[in-house]
Amino acid sequence: TSGDASAAEAAAEHVLRLPLPPAPWSRVVPQLFARARHVTPDGASMDALRRVFRIVAEHNVSAAVYGVVRATAADIPASSSPSPENGGAASATSTPDAFAQWAASDLAATPSGKASLEAARRFAESLHSIVSFVDERARVALKRVLAESERRCEEGGDDGVVVARTAGLANRLRSLVPKSPACEREKRFVAVYGDAINAAAAALEDSGLDTGSRLSPLRAVAKSLGIRSSTRHAAATDDAPSTAQQQPTILRRTPSAAKSLDDATTDQTASAPSDEDADNRAYFERNRVTLADVSPSLVDWESSVGIAAPMPASRGVCDATTTVVGMAPELTILAHAKTRPRKLQLLGSDGVTRTFLLKGSEDLRLDERVSHFFEVAQTALDGDREARRRGLAVRRYGVVPLGWKVGVLEWAGDRAEPLYQLFQAWQSRRRELARYEGASIPPVASARPNERFFQVVAPLMQRHLKSASAQPPPRHEWPAEMLDAAYRTLASEAPHSLLEHAVAEDASSAADWCLRASTLARSMGGSAALSYAIGLGDRHLSNILYDRRTSELVQIDYNVCFDKGWGLAVPETVPFRLTPVFVRALGPLGASNGTFRAALAHALRTSRARAGLLGDTLRGCFESDPLPSFGRNGDSSSAGGGYSSPDASTMLSRAAAKLAGLAPPPWDCKSHGEIPRADDDFARASWLISLATDERRLAAMFEGWSAWV
Repeated sequence: TSGDASAAEAAAEHVLRLPLPPAPWSRVVPQLFARARHVTPDGASMDALRRVFRIVAEHNVSAAVYGVVRATAADIPASSSPSPENGGAASATSTPDAFAQWAASDLAATPSGKASLEAARRFAESLHSIVSFVDERARVALKRVLAESERRCEEGGDDGVVVARTAGLANRLRSLVPKSPACEREKRFVAVYGDAINAAAAALEDSGLDTGSRLSPLRAVAKSLGIRSSTRHAAATDDAPSTAQQQPTILRRTPSAAKSLDDATTDQTASAPSDEDADNRAYFERNRVTLADVSPSLVDWESSVGIAAPMPASRGVCDATTTVVGMAPELTILAHAKTRPRKLQLLGSDGVTRTFLLKGSEDLRLDERVSHFFEVAQTALDGDREARRRGLAVRRYGVVPLGWKVGVLEWAGDRAEPLYQLFQAWQSRRRELARYEGASIPPVASARPNERFFQVVAPLMQRHLKSASAQPPPRHEWPAEMLDAAYRTLASEAPHSLLEHAVAEDASSAADWCLRASTLARSMGGSAALSYAIGLGDRHLSNILYDRRTSELVQIDYNVCFDKGWGLAVPETVPFRLTPVFVRALGPLGASNGTFRAALAHALRTSRARAGLLGDTLRGCFESDPLPSFGRNGDSSSAGGGYSSPDASTMLSRAAAKLAGLAPPPWDCKSHGEIPRADDDFARASWLISLATDERRLAAMFEGWSAWV
């Protein structure tokens, strides 16, 4: 409104006259760019934003430079510019706005700023090049091309029609082979797979071949890259149905069963891979990659490029003048994660090596803003006497987006490891024990949690289906009785003492064990309160880290927040993760009493007391610049319960109401009674704990969540 605009201009005039400390403003550089899109270009508000940016640039060039790199990246959508043509969503691409262009020009006006900006841009481009390797991109594209080629060929028709259908796919295949390989890995890929991929493309366009011959070269190159055929076309004849088609549908959805069926239907006449093929396959599948093979310039950055890039740090982990000298000679691919992020180490000009996680395929600006909210929440906890006395803390990590789909995250700790890693270590011990005793290895010790889920559910589902060939209902409509039975079976064999034993192993004495157990409970309580407030979901075993140095929990990956988990195909209906492994780690008092409940209650009380500050922080992070994915679910069309994702304003209002203790979760929780009064923090804590530990709710969770662990 005009009144709000006038007030903003008056506040801006006040800011122009005040001395401003640079440190707090360095943490909100993204908000400066977001706010600038909504102010008059020649007004006092714009002048105030420019003054703040200049102060930040003088004292923390890293924050200013990477803010400009992010804001001017070509791949960032115009998230703050909804258009009616796309249903109110953000447009797909954007050009830098006036403030971003001014900020880049202002930095470039000084010799040091110009050099830092140029170095940061080139450094970001170099990191872009190792987010995904040529073989990884080829593997993803080949899988899609293979499935589409098989589908189009099986549609039938004369040869000319089939060739016309697959011509575009042939061109996509040829584009996978780099014409000018830029590094050793690309050269090796072209030498090993280039001719085979081009031959597969030529076969798709050859009208003189039958369907099997046309697809055979494509299947061969896909197999060499570890991709299985999406159909049984090659293994099953018309008069002999495939093994998979004879199995109940639920078994075909079991990952381990699917693998065994694929093995059973593989052409037995195929020759074994040669030693050279095995060596090539091993080279491209290694999780530890030599940096010189993928980006030689990054190994010795400063000497090879000639300019020093600022160290990308957002939480004051280094001096503002620290630059990147080079990188460790190897990087590690975290293959267990869906996006296969890279763990890398940057060598700083101050002599310190810092570990980062390079991620692609995700909009890390969401992680950046949630991390900033946690930073402000920690300030609120530090300012509350009772919370400070109990040492309530929420572990954070810095996030530096370098574009829309790429960025770096500060490593949470040199001894922080996912809970799934603890689970894998337990599985390894169980297998070794079984071998030592000469006993058979139990299934829970050899299968991934989601695979074990299907192994348990398969016989239960067959009893619930009317016939063996019947299709099961959608996942969120599976019978509650069946899921309850599966949960009880899985929980009875799961290692609930994982965290309990980890705390004991890391303790140096009985007193240290008591301190670590208390630290874990307080860490759980603080993170649970804030996770509930912002609706943080997708808390599977790989998204929660346990720091073996401090015994604290670290929540990572904020991609599913603001109750978006409720809109997934299998809705999440718990406020936070409090599964048996956590309850067991809390000791004899459990979750309903003791340190955890007290920590949760005091964190809820502090959030309620500072709801205005925290709510304004959320609105400042998201309202002025909502992200393209903000307010939309990746799979909302199949969400249970007829869920429709609300807009950003509604989601932020609900989060603010939960901070104030005035709103329940979005899902049905009538069976647990009405939400307690806002000022009864211990009652609210007990109510949330009852929701989080409800076995019926845990049984209905998505199998990848591993709620029984």
